[in-house]
Amino acid sequence: MREPTDAEIIEHLRGRCDALSWVATTLIHSHSSLGQVKASWHARRAVERAGGMVGQGFDYRQAYLEELAAWTMTLDTLATRRGQE
Repeated sequence: MREPTDAEIIEHLRGRCDALSWVATTLIHSHSSLGQVKASWHARRAVERAGGMVGQGFDYRQAYLEELAAWTMTLDTLATRRGQE
């Protein structure tokens, strides 16, 4: 297995930052509940899985989808803990 290039590492990290930024921005600026943000996030991921493009800054590589899955799990867990399922 080959080592990833610097460009690939940077691209992956950028995707992680994009995911975090999207969640934080939505929570802070939309004044939505965690449950609403979770629903929006799931809708966004469904479009991305289907090969669609949502917003800018997301590259549709497997690494990004894995990161989005991790964020989805985090949001699901937070929403469940807060009883906003």
